[in-house]
Amino acid sequence: RLETEPTVKRSLLARAMGTVRGAHQSLPLWLQAIELADEEDGEESRLSLIQRALESLPREAGLWRRLAMELEKREDSVPLHAALGRAVEACPSAPDLWIGWARAAPDHATARQCLNRARQAMPTSLLIWLAACRLEEAHGASLNQLRVLLQRAKGELERRGA
Repeated sequence: RLETEPTVKRSLLARAMGTVRGAHQSLPLWLQAIELADEEDGEESRLSLIQRALESLPREAGLWRRLAMELEKREDSVPLHAALGRAVEACPSAPDLWIGWARAAPDHATARQCLNRARQAMPTSLLIWLAACRLEEAHGASLNQLRVLLQRAKGELERRGA
């Protein structure tokens, strides 16, 4: 167990990351380092650390979620949309990343494209279908249009045995 003093934690983590074989592939070590950055460093330092962690562990959906949380704090959604686009390529079976990518889209058409790609990647995900319904509802779809979309979802899920 690491000591509670932040400088001691930093020292131990730095030593582990630099000398222990495979440490850069250790999710718990990266998460501990990010937590330490939360305590003492600024936003740019956290972002840099998360990006370094993702270089070592690109398929860790939790790291992508953490990056998205950091980027959501900014007013500019372009970096968030771009990062979540990379996230869904690395973690195509994480529906929350797909939904986040669509939500960060700059417009309705792009959000719809994101969710269409999500349905191709995860055709049995009810969450993706529901996100598509919410998107269309938010952009003025009629009750009949939503009913048609839900019927498509039901048919597709039944066809695939979900």
